[in-house]
This record gives sequence, structure tokens and C-alpha cells, in this order.
Amino acid sequence: MANYSITEEYFISTSSSSATMRSMHYHASYEIYYLEAGSREYFVEDKFFSVTAGSFVLIPKMKFHRTGGTYGLRTLVGFTEDFLKKTYTDKAISDMLVCFENTMLTPDESRHKRFKSLLSHLANSQSETEFALYLGVLLSELSQCKPETAYDEQISRIISYINTNYSEIHNIEQIADYLYISKYHLCHTFKKAMGITVIDYLNSIKIKNACNLIISTDKGFLEISQLCGFNSSAYFSKVFRDITGVSPSYYKKHPEF
Repeated sequence: MANYSITEEYFISTSSSSATMRSMHYHASYEIYYLEAGSREYFVEDKFFSVTAGSFVLIPKMKFHRTGGTYGLRTLVGFTEDFLKKTYTDKAISDMLVCFENTMLTPDESRHKRFKSLLSHLANSQSETEFALYLGVLLSELSQCKPETAYDEQISRIISYINTNYSEIHNIEQIADYLYISKYHLCHTFKKAMGITVIDYLNSIKIKNACNLIISTDKGFLEISQLCGFNSSAYFSKVFRDITGVSPSYYKKHPEF
């Protein structure tokens, strides 16, 4: 069951689910995830942690993220910087987005009613301006909350190493050797926590960076594949299509895909 208020520049949705996202993804909007009841697991860029009722997860734009775990009732708010610019100055927006420097925030229990009230006002806003005003208040008050730092250190170390060294990693053994753990332990632990294999995650990071190079440079596909750690342009094209659903050449012509 879900309720939605959506435009291309902002949205709010409330839903209950025990489903796990089948794949990691990223987008050009910011997201605020509030867990009202239940417990979930969340992965954002290089952090993996458990989320309990009453906590907010803050997801910056263009950051890989994914959720899973047991049942949860959540509210999700999304918005772009262009949406904020319709109402606020650049300085005000910069101050508002400071809260996204923290991945998870846990308000004091005394403030739960206040945040639930703000989310309710957002959901019932009658105009873009009204939505923007309540969103500004929400962002400002989130910046005053205590950040949560309890995350799965081992998974985060694996993710951080891959994110930093993806272009030089060609097999699982390299990762296991660097972290001084067995290949079996690496694969088993990662799959159990993340729901995908180490290789699938590694390839998704390589393709994300390949997409950025395709859009922002004039480099050829062979050079891009090599820069992103692929030994074969044919394999690069196959993985690119498997992850994005299109070929590198199609993506270059249609980067908005």
C-alpha cells in the first residue's frame, strides 16, 4: 500500500514493505528516508548499517544506495536542487544540504512528533511553494540532529576499497588479500549483507564510472573500458548492457536514458 505525490522535481511517498531492492541505483535527486516502524538494512555509497524506527537516512544525489531486510513502514521524500532554487537562494540551499553530510540521523524521542508533523504537512501540501517551505524547515531541523555512526565496519571496508580501487581490481582474490580475509568469507559475508555478489557490485561501480566518462569526455569506448578496469572491450560492452539495458553507443546518444 502506498500514497504518492510526484513531479519530476520533487515527491513524497509512504509505503510498507518487506521487499528488498533487487539492485543498487543512483539518481540526480536527493532523498530523505524516514523509518516510522519496523527495521531495515540500508546501503549508501560505502556505508552499510541497520535502520531502526525513528531514524532518517539521507541519500545525496548520484550516490549508490539500496535497502533490504525485514518489514518497514517508511516515508520517502525526494527533491532536486533545481526545485529548491525556485524558492531559496544559493546560500540558503547550501546551508540546508549540510545535513546530507551525515548518512543517518536519529532525532531525540522528544522531537519525533515534530518530524512526523513536518512529513504530514509535506504529504498534504497544496502547491510547490508550500512543499518547498516545509521541506526547507525539515532540512534545517535535520541538520540539528545527532548523526548515527553505527555501521557494519567490515562490509563498509570492502565497499570502500572497491569504490576507490575499482579500475585496478580484476578478481576477487585481490580484494580478499588486501583485507586479509579468505575468498569464501568475503563472498559469503558480502552476499549475505548486500544481496548481490562481490563481482556484481564491482561491475556496477565500474559501469557507473564508465557512464560518467561517456557523458563528460570525448574518450573512445576502448579507452573508457580500460580506465574502468575492463581487460576486454567486448566484455565491457556486455556488462554495460547487462547493467544499463543499453549499449555504450546508445547511452552516449541518449544519456538521459
